[in-house]
This record gives sequence, structure tokens and C-alpha cells, in this order.
Amino acid sequence: MNTNDLINLNEHTRFKIDSLLSAVENRIDTVLQKSSQFRLSNLVDARTAASYHFSVGGKRLRARLAITAGINLGLADTDIVCIASCVELLHNASLIHDDIQDRDQYRRNQKSVWNQFNKDIAICSGDLLLSSAYAVLARISNLKLMPAMLDLIHERTTTTICGQCADLSESSKKSQCIDDYIKIAGAKSGALLSLPLELVLTASQHSEKCGVARIACEHFSVSYQISDDLDDHLCENVDIGCVEQDFGFNILQYSNKKHSKTEAIDVAIDLAKKHLALCDIAAGQLPLDVGATLLLLSANLNESLNKRSSKVFN
Repeated sequence: MNTNDLINLNEHTRFKIDSLLSAVENRIDTVLQKSSQFRLSNLVDARTAASYHFSVGGKRLRARLAITAGINLGLADTDIVCIASCVELLHNASLIHDDIQDRDQYRRNQKSVWNQFNKDIAICSGDLLLSSAYAVLARISNLKLMPAMLDLIHERTTTTICGQCADLSESSKKSQCIDDYIKIAGAKSGALLSLPLELVLTASQHSEKCGVARIACEHFSVSYQISDDLDDHLCENVDIGCVEQDFGFNILQYSNKKHSKTEAIDVAIDLAKKHLALCDIAAGQLPLDVGATLLLLSANLNESLNKRSSKVFN
């Protein structure tokens, strides 16, 4: 998805979003480079690896969700930057650890952290990002909200970890239950996607809407996972029935059990579109256009699914 096309706002608001994104990058860089009493000359440590990881870019989608929602709800810029920085650090910690578990050698066309350095450094680097996420959130203006926000972070992080464990488990690879696929996809990706919206809602005294944001993001994450699975295996010379997954699972492993290759793709696309529709319903229930960016993401993904379907069947 091209996130530059997702936000159709006036020039002033777009400039403010870009300015806050820049502030997020600076905040992340500052907390990662924070001085420590322990330093050795010529040492490649977790800070070096973490900076390398962020240097290769990324959509900063979760930061954008926090920023646009925070603007719409009237949060102070400093609080928006705290929340946006926190969720990006948590998300990127999960990416570094995921690459180790999945043995992915490249991310964004450059060597992943474990491949560039080593697995031990990568683990420490991911841990550093987790710790840094709490450090940046500590600057939130209303400290009375901190217990609720920390509880929320712990709950969503726990859900993500449980989803990832299920994704990697041998039982999930052998499962033929589409409900398991949906639960795992919603848990491992949806929790950290909804977190920026939920933190902003909590900070702006709209915590009663956190459940709606979570539902919307879980449905979107299921659709995105299906789309990603199709990207992995939808090519002319691939026999889906013969594809072996070393890690996790793929939607076509489920739908191909009872369908031909073409039918399996059709079933997967229909399921993705169904969850996008459910995402839109929930996102539309969020106050003050908090769900606007998510709705635009959903529309963009829906268009991508339509194009993919036309490419397959015409």
C-alpha cells in the first residue's frame, strides 16, 4: 500500500502530519542513542543494530494512525508524538524478532538485523526497542492516564505474542480450521494495529470506544494477512497444493483443501473483502473521524483485491 495516497486532507493538516512524523523520527533516534554508562570502543551493540533497522525505512503506518487520530481528537502535539513513537517502537521490535523466527534474511530489500549482525544482537536490539517504547511514553502530559495506558500496552502486546506463538506452532500448521486462521491473523497483527488508536482514545477520554477500534483493526488485519498470503503464492508457476510452509500458515492451504486453485483464490478474496466490510462498519462508529485513515486503508486494500481478482480470472 502507498501510504502517501491514504490521507486526503488540506495542505495545512498534511503539513502538520509530516511535521509530527519528523518529530517521531527524532524522538525514536534520541531514545535509541541515549547515553549509557556502559560503552566499549568499536562495539557493535543493540543501539547500532536498532538504528540500522530504522534506517532502511518503513511506512510508519501505526505512527500515522496515532497522529491523524490525535489531531482529530485535539490531543496536544507532544502527546501525539509520545504515543506515535511508542507504537512504532513496539511494532518494529516485533519485526526484528519475527525475522529471527521466520529466518527472513531481508526486510525492505536490505539485510534483516539478524542477517546483518547476528541473532544475539538482533534479540537484544528488539528488546531495546521494547524498553524504549516505555521510555517515550513516560513523557505523556497526563500521568494519571499512565496506568491505563500501560495496562493497554501489556494486553495488546500479550495478544500479539500469543498470536505469534500460535502462528509458529506445529498444531496451527496442521489445522484445517479457517476459524483458527482468522483468530491467529487478527491476534498477531490486529492488536498492535489497534494500539495507536486505543492509546489516543484513552488519552482523549474516549476509552469506551477502544473495543470498537480493536474490532475494526482485527478485521482489517485478517484481510491484510489474506492479501499478503496471496502475494506469497499467487504466481503462474506455483502449484498451491504442493506448497510447504516452514513457518506459520497460508490462507490457500485452507481453502485449497476443498477447491481448485482458481476457486481457492476466489474464496480467499471473498473472505478478505468480507472482513474489510466488517472493518468499515466498526471504523465508521469511531468518534470525530478517528477511523478515517483506517477506512482509507481499507478502501485501498479492497481496490488491490479487485485488481488481483481481475488478473486471475480474466
